[in-house]
This record gives sequence, structure tokens and C-alpha cells, in this order.
Amino acid sequence: MSLEQSLAEPALRGPKSVEAIVNYLRPMADRPWSDVVDQTKRNYEIEPTMVRIENAWPMVERLSLKDQGFIVRKHVSAITDYHDDAALMSVYAREMEALVKELTGADKAVVLETPVTRFSGRSRIQPAYNVHMDFTYEGLANRMVERGIDLTSPEYRDFNRICVYQTWRALSGPGQGSALAFADGHSVPAKDAIEADFIRYHLDSEPGYNQFFLCNPNPDHRWYYFPRLEQDELLVWTGLDPADRAMLPMHTAFIDATEQDAPPRDSIETRVYTFFRD
Repeated sequence: MSLEQSLAEPALRGPKSVEAIVNYLRPMADRPWSDVVDQTKRNYEIEPTMVRIENAWPMVERLSLKDQGFIVRKHVSAITDYHDDAALMSVYAREMEALVKELTGADKAVVLETPVTRFSGRSRIQPAYNVHMDFTYEGLANRMVERGIDLTSPEYRDFNRICVYQTWRALSGPGQGSALAFADGHSVPAKDAIEADFIRYHLDSEPGYNQFFLCNPNPDHRWYYFPRLEQDELLVWTGLDPADRAMLPMHTAFIDATEQDAPPRDSIETRVYTFFRD
């Protein structure tokens, strides 16, 4: 059985495409910022844009991290309670490290923060309905240093390439009314990626920030999604690869009108920092 057959049946699970609104950045003169949790606290406006989002299941065998920037793989986790943060770090994070190493050939893979769970209506962090990437080139190094990685230490200084990959799993079963869409990473020119800051107003400690990319609208962006994902089907994408600056797989949550009767979406996302010697 091919990868496509094992992942995509029955009948490739949905329509060939859907029309949906995605929220781009409305062009502005100032540098954008938003609160890292309450994203209604921000200085930018969104540009709701109707786009065609293609069903990616028919091309699942042709997708790669190198060519489009996103793939889907079967993965059964040993985790039974996704509310258990200790288990997420001790078990799930190790699973994601091993998987990303296998997929990318990385020499080292490290999860530095607890995987992000989003339980509809019950979580502090909810789906991000704006076109974005979670890292910038400068921000990638900053985040690792902030999370305890000494890039000058013997453990890390011999690596000559660093990038981050992300994984995402729908915990609420097939039929995601709030679905995840990806732009083909080679359809997004660098000029469309706009650096922005996450300001941590919600924390009691010193504010600090991380950087991320928002995205200007462009009709040449090619959008894809995977309808009716099962819980053991894992999305993997390139969070940022500084060695390939033509690869910008923007992503966003969107409302899939063809799944109006779907249960509220629950999901888990992990960021895996990877290190290569060549």
C-alpha cells in the first residue's frame, strides 16, 4: 500500500478545494507587534482575504520538507493524557525529537519548551487566525539562548546549520471546522514576510519578546490543507531554515465551512530545534 493510500482513504476525505478567508497583514509603516497570548492586543490590522485552499491529500506522496515545506506522517504516540504537561515533556517531546531526526537527518534534535496544547474554549492559547511563521532568522537564535542553549558550548559549537521544525496533531479526531492551512513555502517571496514582535504583556515578570513573521497578501501564494485528519496523523513543517531563505511555509488556522458540524478542535503543537554538522 502506498503512502497516499495508507494516509488518505476514504476518497481523499474531502472536496478538491475550499474557498475560505485567511487573515493577512494589512500593509503598515510601523513594525508590527502583538501580545504573545492575547493577540487582540496589537498595533496592526488584518486584511481578510478569500483564497482557494487545495486538498493536499491527492499529492501527499509528492510533498516534502524541501520542496513545499510541509508533510504528513503516521505517528502513534504513547501519550494517553494530553493534559499532563510532565508527560508531554518526558514522553511526547522525546517522540517528536526522534521523529524529526529521522525525517531530516539532523545530528541533534531538542524540544526546549512544553508542547503547546489548544483545547477549544479551555486553553489560554487558542488557534492563530492570521497568516504567520513563528520564527525569524534573528529570533531563532534568541529563542534558543533564552531557553538555555549556549551556542558557544562544546555541545553545540561544532554544528554548522541550525533550523526548527514544527509538528501538529489534531486531538479532536477527524472533521476539523477550524483547520490548519499551509502556503507552499516556495510560493511566498521574501518581500511578503514581515518581521513582527511578540510582546509578553500577560507575564508578571520582565516583558521580553520573541520575533515572528506576519505576511502581506499576494494572490500567487498557493494554499493547501489536509481535511479530516486522524489523531495518529502528524503534520510536520519547516518552522524556519536559515540555510534556505526561499522556503517560507506560512500557515494559519481557518474556518472550513464544509465541516460546520465538526466538534471543537483540540490540538497539540511542538517545536523541535535541530542541529546539523553538514
